[in-house]
Amino acid sequence: MIRLKDRIPLLIAAILRFTAVLSFGILLQLRLRELGVSVVVISALATVRGAFNTLGSPIWGAISDKAANRKLLLTATLLVPGVLYFLYAFMQLSYQFIILGAVTAFFSSAFQPITMSLSTEFAEDESVSSTSKEISLLNAANSFGMFLGRVLLSVLLLWLSVRSVIFFFSIIALSVAIPIFLMKGINRKAAAKKAEKRNIIAAFFPLVSDPSPMLKNGVWAIYIGSFMRQFGITGSTSLIAVYLTEEMGLSKSLAVILTAINPLIQIFSHIYFGRLIGKIKAKSST
Repeated sequence: MIRLKDRIPLLIAAILRFTAVLSFGILLQLRLRELGVSVVVISALATVRGAFNTLGSPIWGAISDKAANRKLLLTATLLVPGVLYFLYAFMQLSYQFIILGAVTAFFSSAFQPITMSLSTEFAEDESVSSTSKEISLLNAANSFGMFLGRVLLSVLLLWLSVRSVIFFFSIIALSVAIPIFLMKGINRKAAAKKAEKRNIIAAFFPLVSDPSPMLKNGVWAIYIGSFMRQFGITGSTSLIAVYLTEEMGLSKSLAVILTAINPLIQIFSHIYFGRLIGKIKAKSST
């Protein structure tokens, strides 16, 4: 039987991770603007980070399915970007930010597929009600971390420089590995290997060789809808800090606190819709 304390390390890790990582999107906009970088390059950085995050998620998901020790895998993918985040404070050239952004985004993309898989294993059974409850708790923790990060960032910018705040959030990013290390019961046998040989593309992107799961029950519509949603969100937020500070005339601190409203509302919506899905099923709630 899964107890509450078994879930806590994963939820704490999610809070810490989103507190740090989601704050870097705004921090990098402010830092690049301080260095005199054009808005085109700043939005290009957001594009590169988004692209490598999208590319990395299915790859890390496939690796996680085959890994016997997911604690080690998850810890490694947290420590690598956690260390690299410190480099942002020392960089001066725009191309350096783009290269580092691609690398950190690729490793950071491992967190979502691995933790989503782990959260479903905490479910009491395989019913929609149980799994939706666990996923909604994880998503609520993610949003709370995002909200907490924006509040912290807003307060810190009142007294510290952007460069100093980068160091602060880099330390938080590294600390995410601590609750993961304390997790229990997340190691299991790796999935049995199939006899047939598969090329690397088929191994990491199974839908390329067998698209049939995408065509069942309208799953393709969910993927397209998710893509369009993320496309819009990424585009609208890629320059939000620059817009609020330069066009609206807001201080850095006030601009950041305004961006905390969205994740604050998400905390409650994740919990509500998680319960709603358990009662009336996912398609009806959508």
